[in-house]
Amino acid sequence: MPDGTERRCGSCARFVRVIETVDANGEVKRAGECLLGVWPSPLYSTSTCSQWVQRGAFKARPEPRRSGRTSSTEGRRPASAVHRFPIATPAAR
Repeated sequence: MPDGTERRCGSCARFVRVIETVDANGEVKRAGECLLGVWPSPLYSTSTCSQWVQRGAFKARPEPRRSGRTSSTEGRRPASAVHRFPIATPAAR
């Protein structure tokens, strides 16, 4: 069974500069910043977003796509194969 912090900012690889505070009830609250820089501070560890990344699994570069094609231009005709027609100009008088 998943715990309460699964897929939340507190368990995300991008959740940094964490500061823990204790409120009047004795509850510990963790606030930090997101490396994406699009969410305003303070960002709490219980927040969520669609860009969550598991700690230890973050890679700076995305994995290359694994498709049957090797390039986006494959299958296109080269520019030299395009039919070119002369532009009709009015006859000189």
